[in-house]
Amino acid sequence: MADIERLVLSGCYERVNMLMSLFQAPRLRRLAAERARGSVVADLGAGPGYTALEDCRASRGLVILVDASPAMLSIATAMLESECTGMHVEVAGLFEALPLPDCSVDAVTATFSLRDAIDREAAVREAARILKPHGRLVVVDLYRPRGRLALALARLYFTIIPVLGAVIAGCPRQARSYLGLQSTLPRMETLEGMKALLSRYFRRVEAIKPLPSTGVWVAEEPLVGCGHPGREGLLEEGRDGSSATR
Repeated sequence: MADIERLVLSGCYERVNMLMSLFQAPRLRRLAAERARGSVVADLGAGPGYTALEDCRASRGLVILVDASPAMLSIATAMLESECTGMHVEVAGLFEALPLPDCSVDAVTATFSLRDAIDREAAVREAARILKPHGRLVVVDLYRPRGRLALALARLYFTIIPVLGAVIAGCPRQARSYLGLQSTLPRMETLEGMKALLSRYFRRVEAIKPLPSTGVWVAEEPLVGCGHPGREGLLEEGRDGSSATR
């Protein structure tokens, strides 16, 4: 059983998230859902379904939950049944190869999940591919602070606070599941780096910093899928001297 499954089943997952985010996790999920409104919304790396539930409440349309873990999808389904009966479907799949057609959703959310993608650029490209022409991707995740001191302080925070949170939340045996979190920070993009990555696949990108080391990126109008030639095609057109603007 994966760490996240153990945390969710033990009841520890959300209690520690609340402490670790200074009780801002629900607000960040609501923010993502509000910015990603649409008739069809896909939540990538859905986990236990907290963001998908906010997507359902905000959009009142179809929510597609995508996660690599069938166990997580089962937990998420149970969570959504009370408020979103008949308004959600579950799909097992990976970020880098989403099992959804081109141009099939209005919006995509990815909250604290994109960092788990094996290939973040491929994951962003896939999110752009499944979006309709005026679609929107909203990412909420950690980012790597600039500067050695800022990074060291962030790593210290994400070493101490999650473990302390697990103890306070009453699940000290699960504390070790959080020990690897600080090691992900050096591999994350900076706030500006994530914006640059998204800008390769979306026409407009906004970066917001609601908390230290936590960013919200809103990317609109995908440049791949729906007949677009993709990043490589756009670059090739530019080399040929023809217009690369769509």
